[in-house]
Amino acid sequence: MEKHLTATVYLVARVDGEVKVLLHKHKKHTMWLGIGGHVEKQESPPQAAVREVKEEAGIDVELFTDKKDFIKTQYVAELVQPFIILEEKILAQEDKPEHRHVDCIYFAVVQNPQDVTMQEEFRWLSFDELKKLELQKEVRYNAEHAIKICNSHI
Repeated sequence: MEKHLTATVYLVARVDGEVKVLLHKHKKHTMWLGIGGHVEKQESPPQAAVREVKEEAGIDVELFTDKKDFIKTQYVAELVQPFIILEEKILAQEDKPEHRHVDCIYFAVVQNPQDVTMQEEFRWLSFDELKKLELQKEVRYNAEHAIKICNSHI
């Protein structure tokens, strides 16, 4: 089965005094998701994650990491590691056959959440608000962990 490399970002910000995560209602899949898309041939997964946020939400971000020292030599550059990597089954749609996404999940802290603009419906959701929303198990897991992990860095 064909596999596509993808990158997804869960944005975290302090909104109305609470730490919240951004989810958007994906038009094609009609479900709440983080921001993301396919990794292009000339990109690494972290580069694709940052590009997708810029394209879809209109803001620049740095991916969250608590690592301070990265390996960088003439021939090697260490990349920001994803929080988790998921293999996701994508059902056939229109002219695209069933395939898999190998999805690198990242987090990013946003200082100016009011600057986010999206074409699709989106919401900043607190931990308690996530509990009330119907979400895929992995989306809930990632969103909750984004809040937990990034909370002390906002």
